Amino acid sequence: MSDDELRRMAEELDLRCDQLEGEMTRLREELATTRSLAALADRGFSEMRTAMRGPAQALISVRERQFEHGLVLAEQSRVLDAQSHTLQNVAEAVGKLVRDGNQRSEPLSQLLTGQTAVLERLDRIDTRLCASGSGTAAE
Repeated sequence: MSDDELRRMAEELDLRCDQLEGEMTRLREELATTRSLAALADRGFSEMRTAMRGPAQALISVRERQFEHGLVLAEQSRVLDAQSHTLQNVAEAVGKLVRDGNQRSEPLSQLLTGQTAVLERLDRIDTRLCASGSGTAAE
């Protein structure tokens, strides 16, 4: 090989090295930019996750409260059903006494008065339970 050819090959190698060095510099810059963007995305995701904790906890609390209210409503329904059944039994007993008790008008009158008071009291309890939504059968 001649000196010219060797010189030309050396120049080509120098040019290729310069190009490779330029490419490496560009890749390092892109890598730094990519790392910065990844760090920003990670920070943004972390902030979003932190911000979502409050609403998520609120939704969990609401769900728990709804479950508790469902249990209370089921118990109140059971109590009201029992009161309704008792009231029906009382009404049937009073009806029987009215049909069979012509000879006992004075005691029957007192019984009716007492039963009316009991029915009125049960109606007030029922109204309060329905209105408050959190009453108990102990009232």
